[in-house]
Amino acid sequence: MPEQSREQLSVPDIKVLVVSDTTRNINWGGRAASLALQQCLASRFEKVRSIPGDYSTTPIVIDTVFSSSLASPLLARRNRNAILRAYYRFEKAFGMKEDFIELDPAKSAQNILRNRKFGIIQDLYAAVSEADIVVVDGNGDLIFRAQPARIPLFNLAVIELASQLGKEVQYVNSIFADCPIDGRNESFHQFARSTLAKCSKIALRDPASIRLAKLSAPELNVEFVPDSLFLWYDLLQDASANVPNNGDYVIPFLHERLEHYGRLRFDQPYICLSGSSHAAFFQKEAIEAYSALATVVRDRFDMNVYLTPTCRGDRFMYEVAARTSLPIIPAELPIVMAAGIVGRAQAYITGRYHPAIMASLGGTPCVFLGADSHKTTSLQELLEYEQVQTFSALPSPVDRTRVCEVATEHLNAGHELRSRIRAIARRRACEAQKVGDLVCHESTAG
Repeated sequence: MPEQSREQLSVPDIKVLVVSDTTRNINWGGRAASLALQQCLASRFEKVRSIPGDYSTTPIVIDTVFSSSLASPLLARRNRNAILRAYYRFEKAFGMKEDFIELDPAKSAQNILRNRKFGIIQDLYAAVSEADIVVVDGNGDLIFRAQPARIPLFNLAVIELASQLGKEVQYVNSIFADCPIDGRNESFHQFARSTLAKCSKIALRDPASIRLAKLSAPELNVEFVPDSLFLWYDLLQDASANVPNNGDYVIPFLHERLEHYGRLRFDQPYICLSGSSHAAFFQKEAIEAYSALATVVRDRFDMNVYLTPTCRGDRFMYEVAARTSLPIIPAELPIVMAAGIVGRAQAYITGRYHPAIMASLGGTPCVFLGADSHKTTSLQELLEYEQVQTFSALPSPVDRTRVCEVATEHLNAGHELRSRIRAIARRRACEAQKVGDLVCHESTAG
């Protein structure tokens, strides 16, 4: 895709705030997709800043009787003795809350406003109040679970806050999904509908999310825009071409141990295997299921098999590596190198959304495992797989057999299939440019 200069595209004097920046996370998808979105916006605007994802994962107490500077250290030590435990009960009796984020985003926004001079809330409030446009990166988090995750609740709180402060606010790069285990939390769904209706634009990243939003929240102004990670198409062609032959050169700090050296070769055919956002909730079961899957794949194919934990949720993979004696590619890799490696694999077995996009940008065919939503099934639709097949996130013996059969079909399809996947990914990359267009349109319309 032709590149346009910053001078041709940048909009001066418009301050854009990106919520939430996950480039500090070990998670491959969080790092890559967040960076790609920020790069896209930085090519359109001269003033782009971000709120780190830490804001969305750090509960803090509010509404204490004593000042926060006194109360916070005492409450943090409440389990040390009876006096501090009594102080904790005292604060609770007089209305202390242990988090400023609630199920109702409007209440969360009021908590932020009421405590806008307190701790990290002060920084959060200042960032939103100083922005002209607030772009909330929804990522894969808006799943209407029985127990809502804190990140989407935080994102909805920021939308409410930005709306109350009169800011232009957009929700992009997001999923919109029911939980495959618990169904739909109707209260969470209704609060999300009410809050998202205050966004000028809502960009959902996959067809299944669009269908569900139009069916269950028809009042929302949703548009289909592929995930921002597709914007890395050109970068990934270069990354795949420049993966070193000797895998010792990619071993990151903290994993520079004898057992990791001399085991990775990227100038020989290899298959990658990672975990699943669903399997992450069942670490013990995942060790057993993926050890069995890795063994079957290792024995079936005459090529190297590399385990690729892509985030903390895949930590069970280290035990799988120990049990199967298979090499492992640690999650702490530089993100472009990680993407280049899966984009160069002969096949990729995964229940991870963004890593599967990374692989697809390089033309690598994927065999998809289940996730904590419709992610991996809908991604196959987005990538126009001729047959949509999603196997259990905790593969059974039958699943393991079918995974190998599908991988064999992909390998037999050879260069033709890789070229087709890469061409579709390139088309999605062009479509993903629309996320920058949406924000630019709002800035000029305002």
